[in-house]
Amino acid sequence: MSVATDETKTQETTEHVASPEVAPSLDPGDGGTVPNDPLTGHAYDGITEFDNPMPGWWMAIFIATCIFGIAYGFVSLVMQEKWGTRNSYQVAVAEQMARDFAMMGELPNDNETILMIASTGSLVSRGEAIFAANCISCHGQDGMGGLVGPNLTDGVWKNVEKLEDIYDVIANGRNNNAMPAWQGRLSPNDLVLVSGYAASLKDKNVPGGKAPEGTFRPEW
Repeated sequence: MSVATDETKTQETTEHVASPEVAPSLDPGDGGTVPNDPLTGHAYDGITEFDNPMPGWWMAIFIATCIFGIAYGFVSLVMQEKWGTRNSYQVAVAEQMARDFAMMGELPNDNETILMIASTGSLVSRGEAIFAANCISCHGQDGMGGLVGPNLTDGVWKNVEKLEDIYDVIANGRNNNAMPAWQGRLSPNDLVLVSGYAASLKDKNVPGGKAPEGTFRPEW
């Protein structure tokens, strides 16, 4: 009788655990009970799972993380040229460069000076920093051309007949301010340095650059 009774109790307990409607009670000898919460309706090796919602604080963190991830991806990928770390670094370099050149005499806008800048790595880097801080919104990253500005990396140029014209175009603008005038917004030295950087881009032909606009110019 005792064996049969134990088997019956075991069978009843197993059936009760597998029931999807009501959570089973613990052995009274343990002094506790399982909450009478809804179950998921499935069991694995006699183990059932409560069908409770995620805690509110957990869902709030999850949603906030998703929003942050989308915003971070937008800034990092879509707005890289304006808000990205590369642009921030180049703006800082340009500001430091302005301090470095504060005590320097004015650089002349002539053929020799622009060619010297275009062929001197440290000065090209300074011109590149000015370009990155002010020009890439129109001329694109690395001067490859944008929605407005032409490609500066091919051998075809607009409004430039001779090397010194680069400075004049940057300083005074062109085409009813389609190319804005930077005189008064950049220092004279900055204008010469960014002119030298622009001159250094000629014939680099960056892949994916904008189609040529203007007139072919031979070597400076």
